[in-house]
Amino acid sequence: KILLVSDLHSNPVGMELIKSLISSFNIDMVLDAGDLTDFGSSLETKTAQAVSDLGIPYVFSPGNHETKEMVDFLRKLPHVIVLNGTTKEVQGIRILGIPDPLSVFPEVDTHDRERWNQMVSTTIKATEKAIQAEGSPDILVSHNPNIARKIKHTPPLVISGHTHKQAEETLPGGSLLLNPGTTGAAGLRGLYSEGSIPYSAIILHYQVGKGLSAADFIQYDLMSQHFSLKRRLEKEPAVPEEDNATD
Repeated sequence: KILLVSDLHSNPVGMELIKSLISSFNIDMVLDAGDLTDFGSSLETKTAQAVSDLGIPYVFSPGNHETKEMVDFLRKLPHVIVLNGTTKEVQGIRILGIPDPLSVFPEVDTHDRERWNQMVSTTIKATEKAIQAEGSPDILVSHNPNIARKIKHTPPLVISGHTHKQAEETLPGGSLLLNPGTTGAAGLRGLYSEGSIPYSAIILHYQVGKGLSAADFIQYDLMSQHFSLKRRLEKEPAVPEEDNATD
């Protein structure tokens, strides 16, 4: 069981939710699609330290709200595996994570479209080169779903974050794109939003060598104390007719 989280934004309530889900559902690893922190500052190291204390592999793909300093800090922590554009095997699962182009800069956005397009193009080329050299991973993680959609030859399962909205989407090549939403309810900005933003995550039921069998979409509304879990079953491939023949 893989707990899929994203966009925690240093929210301590979101971290408590992660701890509770790990305990209640016997989670084997956490896969974080980015924006663990809000500003990537030294003041947020307590949140980073907390993921190391979970005691299970915490696989992390940096988002646009990270900084080089925060990523370097995470890389040194026990149990934390930072994805850096190459494929890493964790508990028998090959995972390729694409750091957001802005994860090495202090700013969380850029209004320079030419600069952004160049960064995206460089990221996509590096990712496609890694897939060609290392073979297709089992799971591809890209914080920004718009970048994930531009990559050719994606594996069956693609993970994203960034939008703060839980979603599932079938890409043109047939890959399933899952977004857990925001496990930190969008952080401080969520407190000032007009509508209530739920804490959200997804639990992946994954079989090594076979792939995804089910996904549990989880949402928790702090104001109403309402917790919901909706299961998505992955369809098994049809058995060819010739394989149904009996002697």
